[in-house]
Amino acid sequence: MSLARQIPALTEERARLEAASDTLQELGHQLKAAQVRLGELEVKRSDALGKRGEVKSKRETAQAMRDQAGSVWNDLPLTDAQIERLDDWRSQALGEHQLSVESCDNREQDVRKWLQERIDAEDKRLARLTERIVNAMRGFKEEFKAETVEMDVSLAALPEYERMLTGLKGDDLPRFEARFKELLNVNTINEIANFNAQLARERETIKERVDFINQSLQAIDYNPSRYIKLVALPSPDAEIRDFQQDLRACTEGAMTGSADEQYSEAKFLQVKTIIDRFRGREGLSDADRRWTAKVTDVRNWFLFSASERWRADSAEHEHYSDSGGKSGGQKEKLAYTVLAASLTVMSVFLNARCSLHPRPRRVPSRPPQTA
Repeated sequence: MSLARQIPALTEERARLEAASDTLQELGHQLKAAQVRLGELEVKRSDALGKRGEVKSKRETAQAMRDQAGSVWNDLPLTDAQIERLDDWRSQALGEHQLSVESCDNREQDVRKWLQERIDAEDKRLARLTERIVNAMRGFKEEFKAETVEMDVSLAALPEYERMLTGLKGDDLPRFEARFKELLNVNTINEIANFNAQLARERETIKERVDFINQSLQAIDYNPSRYIKLVALPSPDAEIRDFQQDLRACTEGAMTGSADEQYSEAKFLQVKTIIDRFRGREGLSDADRRWTAKVTDVRNWFLFSASERWRADSAEHEHYSDSGGKSGGQKEKLAYTVLAASLTVMSVFLNARCSLHPRPRRVPSRPPQTA
């Protein structure tokens, strides 16, 4: 109890002494500051010791990994070219990057994934190429069955196809191919051009004969002060129009056209399409026969009608299309009028052929009934 009573007294005395001495107060403040600084340094020292242990552990791990990598590298029989290729692949897979010991495993996985994706892509491309080769073999066998009866459709049979190709080249087939192309350009296309020109001459002949008949019709009064004029307009029939366009397409540029093989081949295919229809395609022979008879008869290229005109000014009074809407007597009258004019033309034609001095008029080379 006495000691307990002394403590407050001594504490009060200490406070009085400190209050009375500036030196003691300053030393007390310095002591507190030193204690705080000492605590901070102890924390930093502890952190430094922890980091030192961590760095030491990392160093030991890195050294072990380096030794392991060196052992693997020394066991790999890589050439300089292979090493250069690996470096190139690494650059492509990773791009710009900073490689560290810790990131080696992750970067290895990245490169492995990149290589696997390339391998998969190349496998797919190889599969597509294999399919194309096999399909080409199959098509070749279908087209040349006799020559390939003992050949398989597989990559294993590729040397057999290569030997056949070598043999074909050894036979100098390109020389015959060039001759074939020459005959194709000179003969086939020329013949279709002549055929087209013949049809054009037939068309002009019909026009000339219609004009010749119209000369006779103009001299005949169909009705008082009126005469009949035959009109030949191009037929609007789609099949005939398409046929004419196809013929023009076959010969356009063929005489002065390109020497390019693709150009000549395209022309040949155009001609072949028409000739196939002339011959009659499988399953369509009857339809192609009717089509051929229709489009090659030049008379079908025209739509004929009659125009009744005033003699005074040649203005049209009435137009007759297939004599539609006319009575029987009117139809007979129109038919007899045209027939009379045609007989007149026939007479002139025969006289011109038999005369030693024909008239200075162009005479048709065929009877007018063709029109």
